[in-house]
Amino acid sequence: CMMGHVEFARALLAAGADVLTRDSGGRTCLCECAYFGHRGMTRYLCEVGGKELVMMVGKNGLSCAHLAALNGHVEVLRMLCEV
Repeated sequence: CMMGHVEFARALLAAGADVLTRDSGGRTCLCECAYFGHRGMTRYLCEVGGKELVMMVGKNGLSCAHLAALNGHVEVLRMLCEV
C-alpha cells in the first residue's frame, strides 16, 4: 500500500487480508497512503474500508486526514472528507 500499487492491494484483499489491520504504531495502510499522497490507492481503500477505516487513528492520535493535511496532500484530504 505504501508504494501506491492498487493491483497489489486488490490481490491481498482478495486473498483475505484485512483492510483494517494496523501496524505497531496503530497506523493502517490508508494512513500510509494519505501520508505519501497516493490518490489512486486512497480512493480504492476508501471504497473498500469506508468510514470505519477513514476514522481510525494511530497511537499518536493522528488520523489519515491529519497525515494528508500535514504533508499538503489536498486532493487526498478531500477524498477522505467525502467518505
